[in-house]
Amino acid sequence: MRFRKLRIAWSVMYGVACVLLLVWWVRSYWRLDVIVWNGNSSSTTVRADAGLVTISQSNFGGTLSGDDRWELIVDNASWGMQFWQFDWAWDTNLILIRVPIWVAALAAAILARAPWIRWSRRFRLRALLIATTLIALVLGIIMAFE
Repeated sequence: MRFRKLRIAWSVMYGVACVLLLVWWVRSYWRLDVIVWNGNSSSTTVRADAGLVTISQSNFGGTLSGDDRWELIVDNASWGMQFWQFDWAWDTNLILIRVPIWVAALAAAILARAPWIRWSRRFRLRALLIATTLIALVLGIIMAFE
């Protein structure tokens, strides 16, 4: 096999990322984790609570007082479990993305397995139909939660 060591390193890296995301997912039901970076004119926040991760960036017209700094906030989590909440908002001064943490863990697990899949050099109609069906399912789920 060509690039065997690279494949192993890739799989180990994304496997560890998957395990850490699963641990973070379980922890989010007991603890609220917020990481905030305050810059001169913007603020970036990563928040994990009740199974969801929220990434937001706010841009301010003026400048904030003080230097650039990181801040970690840990508190008790809110009650409830939310498995299917997908939100996003784009504005001139705000970008917000909210997804379940298990989606990121699933993506890491798929990326850990991807180098070991034997890709065929031939294109088949069956592959096209499967890919089209999967894309239609994902778009349908996104529109259902709109």
